[in-house]
Amino acid sequence: MIALALSALLSAAPCTHLTGARCYLAAEPFGRFAPCDVLIAPHEPLTVSESPLADARDCVREDARGRWLTPGFIESFTQLGLTEIDGEPATANALPGLGINAAFAAADGFNPLSAAIGVSVAGGITTAVVTPHGGLVSGRAAAVRLVGRLQSDAVFAPFAGLAVDLRAVQGPHPGALHRLEAALLEGVWFRAHREAWERGASRPLTLGATDLEALAAAATGEQLLLAQIDRAADIEALLRLRGLPSRGAADGGPSPTAPALGGAGRLPGLRMVLVGAPEAWLVAESLALAKVPVIVDALLNGPATLESQNAREDHAAVLVRAGVPVILSSFSNHNARTLRHVAGNAVRAGLTPEQALHAITRAPAHAFGLGRRGELSSGAVADVVLWDGDPLEVSSAAVAVFIDGEPVTLTNRQTLLRDRYRPRE
Repeated sequence: MIALALSALLSAAPCTHLTGARCYLAAEPFGRFAPCDVLIAPHEPLTVSESPLADARDCVREDARGRWLTPGFIESFTQLGLTEIDGEPATANALPGLGINAAFAAADGFNPLSAAIGVSVAGGITTAVVTPHGGLVSGRAAAVRLVGRLQSDAVFAPFAGLAVDLRAVQGPHPGALHRLEAALLEGVWFRAHREAWERGASRPLTLGATDLEALAAAATGEQLLLAQIDRAADIEALLRLRGLPSRGAADGGPSPTAPALGGAGRLPGLRMVLVGAPEAWLVAESLALAKVPVIVDALLNGPATLESQNAREDHAAVLVRAGVPVILSSFSNHNARTLRHVAGNAVRAGLTPEQALHAITRAPAHAFGLGRRGELSSGAVADVVLWDGDPLEVSSAAVAVFIDGEPVTLTNRQTLLRDRYRPRE
């Protein structure tokens, strides 16, 4: 109730002046904690100071001593707003087998009124990269703000990356990477020869124009390739498409292997983010040299499939030590709100609190080119969360959330059901 009362108070103010909070501030390499004052105004950049700020005219001044202040969290791989009921195919867009649906844009299917969004905001998430799923090439992910009633309110980066799935569970394992490579190269060829294709003067192609344009954008590095992948061997093969040799973990992994294997360097412009990748630590040195981020499941504490036999619970910590950009995700829709709990588990498995918070704020913002989201510093986007305790602790809760400087209600489907059915005294 305290959180709801504070949220209502701040929503009536033209701006908010928070004083004395324990802040997670932007700093290299992973941020740092310090007391700070923050000035938050709708649609204006943040003002952040480690010294007391003079009282701002017309601003509500809130004493935040004893509370924690963080940037809004970024959920980097979710079907939030795309799938309304988990397990009910009628509410989800999915493509079976090795299908290619590169032109599909998650931005077109995103529902900003999904019941799961308000629950996620109450968990401190202010931005999400919503990603289609199903098939070998699922479509284009979108970066969205978790606020507003219309797609035009929420979607700010409609083409955040092209989602592909190279895991064995999605189809015939040996042919997945080969077919992806062929599709990407066909997209490059199509872009170079489109005029001839439109005249009917080119060789026949296996895909349509819209799919080929989306594939070409990923193949040339205009958009990220978001690659769900498991085995270290498959990661090596994917890296070779960029012409990169594979090297082992910095903490004693395998020695360098010969780079002159099949397909080397055929797509040198490819920019990628690995998703899941439980065996990525085996090629950590290569990933660090290539600056390839990995979205890690910090709750995976051992092999889940035959393709992840070398999974380890300290995966995120091993990658960070090697210099790999690490991002954390809940990999969930309705449980996206548990992102901070995932980060807390990563701390249990070897990350520092600063590294864990970095992995759900600045790291995904940098990887997806989201500008100055995910950081607490002057000039940054005013996506901010005030907590009643350590945000990585299960017992803590958000007491106020701002998106682009505007207070957002913490009332959601779960709180409404709680209040409706809670026994009355």
